[in-house]
Amino acid sequence: MRRRPDSGVTLAVVLWCLVALGLLSATAATLSRLELALAIAHRDHAASLALAESGMAGALAAVAADPARAGRADSIAGTLETGTYRARWTPVDAGLRVVAEGTSGRASRTIEAWTSGPVSGELRVLAWREVWGEIPE
Repeated sequence: MRRRPDSGVTLAVVLWCLVALGLLSATAATLSRLELALAIAHRDHAASLALAESGMAGALAAVAADPARAGRADSIAGTLETGTYRARWTPVDAGLRVVAEGTSGRASRTIEAWTSGPVSGELRVLAWREVWGEIPE
């Protein structure tokens, strides 16, 4: 039985192809794990912003239901399926300053709003913003 002179080269080419396919599959697995982590972070940030907005709406509803609460600093908190929210308000000038925070997973978002006073019979949000970093008191 005679060996062909190129049989070793074929084996080396096949082994290198297997190594290349292994590297491609490892890269694909790493990238898919990264994409999953980014998708989860995006979902948590979106949910925490929605929770902060829920806290803001809850605070305004609490003050509208009991206008006496607008005269003093007060707060509300709640839990929903996607996370928790907390809102606190303080009277400023003729209105309220409301700060609401939503937390979902490892994400937390905070919004701040200024409203007209409940004395006129209806609360109106005059301005709002998302707060980054520390909230000034």
